[in-house]
Amino acid sequence: MEDKPKNIFGYCRCSTVGQSTLIQEEVLKSRYPKITIRTEKKSGTTRERPVLNLLLDMIQKGDKIVVYKLDRLGRNLKDLLDIVTEIESKGGTLEVLDFNIDTGTSTGRLFLSLLMMFSEYENNLRRERQLEGIKKCKENNGYKGKQPNLERKNSIIKLLKQNVSVIQISKQWNCSRGLVYKIKKESMICSKF
Repeated sequence: MEDKPKNIFGYCRCSTVGQSTLIQEEVLKSRYPKITIRTEKKSGTTRERPVLNLLLDMIQKGDKIVVYKLDRLGRNLKDLLDIVTEIESKGGTLEVLDFNIDTGTSTGRLFLSLLMMFSEYENNLRRERQLEGIKKCKENNGYKGKQPNLERKNSIIKLLKQNVSVIQISKQWNCSRGLVYKIKKESMICSKF
């Protein structure tokens, strides 16, 4: 017989601003009506996700973290294993609803380990196929990589020479300031003070 968790925390994540966590939240609430849900719109590793880090800091013995899908929690095998290890080191458990995995049970821990291994294997196969395709294209002179936007680059150089600020240029071209600085460095344009 499974012990009831002290606190149940839901974690919902989407990668981009245009996406929504609404479906994830509804699924979690239907399973656990009194769940405390935390959401974030953030991509990246665990260290780059402040809401997840807060949950991992808060979790205590007997608590449970619930996610709708495994990919909402971690990006790769190592990331997932680190998260699960941290949760379990604090006496908590993880439940993944779409696969009915609960690390509070031995079957759940085994199933999660197998899933993560297959997921990592699939990612490695995909990466290998991609690299093989790029190699084949390079051999046939067909692979060019990402082509630079010359119109944008030339315009940015012109604006930099006119002493338009990096911030204004990045807003005008809807690009990162890092890109503007990179073009500035490549073009060796010095700002006048």
